[in-house]
Amino acid sequence: MNSNGSSSLRSISEEIAQIESGSPTPESKVRKSIYVSLLQTHLPKMEAVGIVRYDREEDCVELMPAASNFSVYLETVDNGDIPWSHYYVGLSIVALFGSLLIFSGFFEFVSAIQWLFFIDMLFLISSVAQLAHMKKIHI
Repeated sequence: MNSNGSSSLRSISEEIAQIESGSPTPESKVRKSIYVSLLQTHLPKMEAVGIVRYDREEDCVELMPAASNFSVYLETVDNGDIPWSHYYVGLSIVALFGSLLIFSGFFEFVSAIQWLFFIDMLFLISSVAQLAHMKKIHI
């Protein structure tokens, strides 16, 4: 995208093809498939909810101000990493099972208050780490 938030559909499809194929020069059929998919499916849906505006005559896709409302839903995950949503589900499962074990008396060396404080700190540290990660991506 340009600094003004617009780009041609062709350049957007080229960039997506490069990312998806992992090649700086993706095959023509890959580029064409992505172009057609954007044109027939994705752009109309994004236009309908006000994320982008597409001018067919100019072949220009413009990012609308409403797009900033959707950045919270867009999570990029590097190869070998896990999404934050999966991380929080795992952390919640650990917290739940740990709580059940402690409250059932299985672990007597950790009090309920210590466990709750520990879990609270884990969630706080995780949230701050995610916030820092998201700011690094969007700057």
